Amino acid sequence: MDQIEGFIIGQKRRILEKLEKRLEYENNHSFYYCYTPGCKRLSFEEATEYLFRCPKCNKSLTYYDNSKIVENLKKKIEKIKSELNE
Repeated sequence: MDQIEGFIIGQKRRILEKLEKRLEYENNHSFYYCYTPGCKRLSFEEATEYLFRCPKCNKSLTYYDNSKIVENLKKKIEKIKSELNE
């Protein structure tokens, strides 16, 4: 294995680790969002701090279904894992 290939494998492992941490975070939290472009979604804990009002635009926060994010993360993780096993 040459240096470039080793570097690429190392980068993929770091990305995989970050994606797995993000997946764990997404799976372990509920999110709320005002659905206004430019505003960010908040975790349940953050939403309760703001009494379920967006801190940026003051609109009401509603539950945000993050299942698509979770699914995309799982796909990316599987892709990188399969690349690392080649």
